[in-house]
Amino acid sequence: MIITTLLLIINILVASNTAYFSSLWFIPIASIAWLYFYLHKFKSLAGIFTGSLIFFFTYYLVGLWWLGYSFVNISVNSTLVPWILTVIFLLSNAIISSLLISLSFYIPRNKYLKMTTVSLSIWVADFLREYFLSGFEWLSFGYSQVSTYSLAGFIPVIGVHGVSSLVVLCAILLYLSFYNRSYSPFLALCCILLTSNILNKINWTQPDHSKEAINIAIVQAVPSQREKKYIIDHNKLIRRYISLTQEAKKQAYEPIDWILLPESAFIDLNTHSFKQFKRANQDLTVFAGVNIKKTSISKRQNGIIKVNNTKFVYHKTKLIPFAEQTPKWGNSIKKYLNLRFDEIIIPSKLDNQNIYYKNTVSNFFICYEVGMSKYWLSKVEESNFFILFSSMLWYSNTNGPMQLFQMARARSIETGRPVTIVSDTGYSSVIYPDNNDTQHSWLEPMQIAVLLDQIKSYSGKTPYSYLAYYEFTVFIIYSILLLTSFYYRKKNLFHRTHKSTNRRRYRTPRASVPKTQQLDHLFR
Repeated sequence: MIITTLLLIINILVASNTAYFSSLWFIPIASIAWLYFYLHKFKSLAGIFTGSLIFFFTYYLVGLWWLGYSFVNISVNSTLVPWILTVIFLLSNAIISSLLISLSFYIPRNKYLKMTTVSLSIWVADFLREYFLSGFEWLSFGYSQVSTYSLAGFIPVIGVHGVSSLVVLCAILLYLSFYNRSYSPFLALCCILLTSNILNKINWTQPDHSKEAINIAIVQAVPSQREKKYIIDHNKLIRRYISLTQEAKKQAYEPIDWILLPESAFIDLNTHSFKQFKRANQDLTVFAGVNIKKTSISKRQNGIIKVNNTKFVYHKTKLIPFAEQTPKWGNSIKKYLNLRFDEIIIPSKLDNQNIYYKNTVSNFFICYEVGMSKYWLSKVEESNFFILFSSMLWYSNTNGPMQLFQMARARSIETGRPVTIVSDTGYSSVIYPDNNDTQHSWLEPMQIAVLLDQIKSYSGKTPYSYLAYYEFTVFIIYSILLLTSFYYRKKNLFHRTHKSTNRRRYRTPRASVPKTQQLDHLFR
């Protein structure tokens, strides 16, 4: 009972740390080392699975409880059903991770093979969560390793999923160092950390000085819920946009090239206030997120427009599961609970084009798409930088905005491209792939302000840009190792059982000795 309580407390620390303090990158490693120690208390597969499920469910629940706001605000009319769905959704994530790590811990008998399979199981779990749970792989252990002195050096080589696996491997080595009181695992752990710091010094991509830097102004207006829903209140928000953009023009030392407004900055393009904003900034290029009606029914379209001509330049393609769209396997749930999914956002089937400006090429993404690593990597070849438009209004008082910030940092390191976050409530920032905290600039949460900065173009490719598409081979290797371990486990179990049966069957009977002779030695 005491161990379970301590484990839950550590999980809370892990989830909070992963969301807030990337400088405390060692806490996830220590927590998983504790889990590895805890699982040794169980002898059965059911016990190991239960212990793992406690760990991962608590981890996801503490770190991602704020997802319930998505369900409450745009999914259903009820207030109870959304939170039940949130728990079910997080439980499904926890079951995948727990099942894989339990099988990897229970089946192999060789300690080195067990270490390998347990480490790879997290990689495979993140892979499955990304492809079979509508791309949802938030709160992977790898996202906690984006600080300078952590395992971030491996991110441009093996990606976030691979670093999640390394986090588990380091945790096992830490456990073996203390439990076996051996120097070898500790030296191996030190070598991994040293290698990461060496890799961190390598600039896989470089600034492209042949391309001009773009001067930007990111408007962070911190709207209220009413200002995003009702036209009367929304007009007040637009007037605040006008005031902030005019102030930015006065403060800028150099002419502003782009003004950037967050996701869903405008909900109607026909209002007088919007036309006022358009006239006030007609001399500049303005990109803004819109969430507008597309048809006569209640469906809407989420995308980015160029305000000057009100034409779409990007349509959101990856939608939030059970909030903006329902996965195919969830249609039966939707019908059974009579939920009104798929009535908010229309998934776009249009091909999004590159954004050309001066001699640079860029690509846009919207909020939830920050978790789609392969989607980002598909744009690396043709892009000099990325811009992520997000609306974290629902989650402003949670750890959601900081998680998105850390995921954007990971995407920047993976792709080797600068990533600019345009948010309405916090952590609007310009992030560079050099993983140097002093190069990043950002606005604090709930700060009404304009961030004036430059976006520099980068060129080149990281090793992960080439290897990411072969990530499926990790799943194949893991499956082979697990099946091989299972075969030899069954084979050894059969031989042990067969030998013990033979001993009992063919045991040589003792020679019968009369009782009088058995007692003779007592009288000699």
